[in-house]
Parts: sequence; C-alpha cells; structure tokens
Amino acid sequence: MRPRLKSMARFDLYHEERKNKPMQIIKVGRYIAAAHGLYCDLTHSEEPPEMPKPARPWYADGLQFTCTQCGNCCTGAPGYVYVTPEEISKIAEFIGAPGGELGREHLRKVGRRYSLTEDRKTGDCCFLKNVDGKRICTIYPVRPLQCRTWPFWDINLETIDSWNEAAVGCPGMNRGKSYDLVQIEVRLNAKRWEDLPT
Repeated sequence: MRPRLKSMARFDLYHEERKNKPMQIIKVGRYIAAAHGLYCDLTHSEEPPEMPKPARPWYADGLQFTCTQCGNCCTGAPGYVYVTPEEISKIAEFIGAPGGELGREHLRKVGRRYSLTEDRKTGDCCFLKNVDGKRICTIYPVRPLQCRTWPFWDINLETIDSWNEAAVGCPGMNRGKSYDLVQIEVRLNAKRWEDLPT
C-alpha cells in the first residue's frame, strides 16, 4: 500500500507580510514530493528559485530558404489555404475579378473561414498554372499569408527531422537566403501581412 504524501513530505513554510508588498517566502525547509518525483531545497531563501531557461529551438542558429517557385507547396494531398477578407479583396483586384470578389472556382467556405479551391484531380491550387513548362503561382505578389510564411510553419519547425522531411519536396529549403532566429520566429508567429517585413 502506497503511503500518503503527507507522511512522505515535510513542509516548513514561514512567511511574513510586509507593508505594500506581497507575501514573501523567507524560509522553506527541505522537502521531497515523492509522488511527483520532485525534489527541491529552498532553505532560507528570500527569493523564489529561478525558473530554468527555455531550451533554444533547434533552428536557433538559422535556416536557409529561397523560393524557387516550383509549385510543390501548391499541390498534393487535399488541404486548406485559408484567406482573410482582406486577402480575398487583394487577390480579386489583382486578377481583375468583377465586383472585386472571388467566385466558387477560386473560393470555398470551410466552417466560418474561406479557403482557396483545389483541382479535384491533381490537388493543385486554383492559382497554380503551367507556364512555359514551369508551374507558377499566378497570384504570387498577393499570395495569402499562409503561403508567404512557408516553410516557417510550426509543423515544419517542430524538429529537424520534420524540417528535412518537408525539404524533400521543396527544393528551396536548406539553400539560398539565410534566416536568423528572429526572422524565422517573425514568420512563424505572423498573423497579418503587416507582421512580415517587406
């Protein structure tokens, strides 16, 4: 039978309240919280212990990427390329869509959001076209944020293996322009076009 935590741990906690200051710990005896596998020794500590620094991400020394406009990220298995109302307007204006709106051939509703459509047979984005034997994005200057931040997506940045797996299908990864940690995280955390450098 497992002994109760109360009999396994000894807590001596003394504190004092100072005027206009929160209560501070001024003495904490040694204790072992065996139920959680924790050990802490804060004897006579006025300050709380320092939290461990977060580990540096594996890509902290930077990554390389230059878009070759191969179109590989614009095709494949079914998925979503989410677009905001502002992006829809920019795309519609760029392609000269009547009324400044995109029709069903370009846009589909997914829950409360909108996504660009795909060719049902090939999986190609509706704006991916073959031009002189090369697949190109016909709206590249106004492509959605989701496309602009490739390949710096959370799924690709989880581990070096996930990055290298994505690089198998993307000839622009691991070569070309260098991005430092700050530049990577700006792209990773971007929520709007304005969040990205021009």
